[in-house]
Amino acid sequence: MNTYSAFLAAKEISIPVLVIHDNNDLEVPVTAGINIHRHLKNGELLLTDGLGHRKILGNSKVIEKTVQFIQNK
Repeated sequence: MNTYSAFLAAKEISIPVLVIHDNNDLEVPVTAGINIHRHLKNGELLLTDGLGHRKILGNSKVIEKTVQFIQNK
């Protein structure tokens, strides 16, 4: 696990991917989500504010965007 890099692994993914990250995530810096998105061939990025690392999963706008993303792919 110490040598794993999510953004390097993202280079190998060709399916559509929705990356969701909060600007105020204190556990994982937002730059991690941005770097993953930059390396995806078919990625979309949704940045949120004020949800941190855990509240993001229950946010109605995030859920709506996720459902919309899945339905359109």
